[in-house]
Amino acid sequence: MARDDLYIVVPSSFRCPILLDVMKSPVSLCTGVTYDRASIQRWLDSGNNTCPATMQVLESKDLILNRNLQRLIQIWLDSVACRQLDAESVRNSVVVPSQNQVKLLVKHLDINCFLSLTKIICFARESEENREFLAKMDRFFSKPLLETNYLSIILLVLQRGNSDSQIETVRLLESIAVNGESKLKIGQKEGLVAELVKSLRKENPRLIEASLSFFIAITMPKHLKTIVIQYRIIPELKYLLSQPNTTTSITEKALTLLEELSICKKGRVEIWHDSVLLGRIAETVLTVSSTRWRYFGVVVICLEIGKRKKQWLVAMG
Repeated sequence: MARDDLYIVVPSSFRCPILLDVMKSPVSLCTGVTYDRASIQRWLDSGNNTCPATMQVLESKDLILNRNLQRLIQIWLDSVACRQLDAESVRNSVVVPSQNQVKLLVKHLDINCFLSLTKIICFARESEENREFLAKMDRFFSKPLLETNYLSIILLVLQRGNSDSQIETVRLLESIAVNGESKLKIGQKEGLVAELVKSLRKENPRLIEASLSFFIAITMPKHLKTIVIQYRIIPELKYLLSQPNTTTSITEKALTLLEELSICKKGRVEIWHDSVLLGRIAETVLTVSSTRWRYFGVVVICLEIGKRKKQWLVAMG
C-alpha cells in the first residue's frame, strides 16, 4: 500500500519531448510543439534548425513561454507535494542522510524535490553540528532552494507538516536567508510570511522561538521590515508579551524584533499608536532583568513617544 501511495503518473503533456522530464520552463516553437527551455535551447545551440518532434524546418527559432501550461504544471506539482506530505509512509521511511548524501541531495534538488527536502530537514533536525554543516555549504545558499517550486514545497511543509518538520523548515529558511536577494525572494513568496506569522500563535515554544529568530534575521533590510509589518506581526508580538507563560527566550526575541521593526517609520508609528503594547514593552524591559540593558533602545523609543505625546497634549491646552 505504501508504494501505491507514492506512485505518481506524470501527464504526458507535462514532459519535455526531448528528455521526458517534467518541464520547468515550457516554451513553444513556431511548429506548436512545447519543450523545456533548457533542452530545446541546447538543441538549437548545437546547430539544429528543425523541430525535434516533427523534424520540420524552423522558420523561426523564437521561443514563446507557454504560460498556461506552466501554471498547470505548477498546480500539479503542488498537488503532488500535498499527496506526498500526507503519505505517512514517506515520513516514516526517511533515514537521516550522511553529509556526503546531503551534498548530493542539494546538488540534485530538482530530482524528487519533496523527498530531497524532507531528507535535508531530517538531517538538520538530528543535531546542531548538522545545522552548522548546512550553514557552511556555499551551494546550499544559491539558487536551488530559492526557486519558486521549492519555496512552494517549503510552504506546504509549514502548513501541513508535523511540529518537528515545521521547526526545522523555519530553521532551514533562516539558514538560506543570507543576503538581500535571498531575503527578498523569501519575503515575496506568496503566503510564506503570512504562514510564519501564524506560527507565533501556535502552542509550541520551539516553533515560536524558531520563527522569531527567522524574522530577526530576515528583517535587517528596511524594505523587508515593511513587508513583515504588513502581515500584522506587531499585534502578534504584543500577544506574546501579554502571555503569562511566555518563556524568557521568547520574550527576549520578541523585544529584539520589535526593536528592529521600530527602525522603520511604519513600525514606529504602529508601536506609537498602541498604548497597550507600549505598556507591555516598558513593563517587560523592567521586569526581565536579562533584557534591561540589552533592549535599552526600545525603552528610549517608548520614552521618546511618551514625551511627544505629552508635548502634543500641552500644545492642545
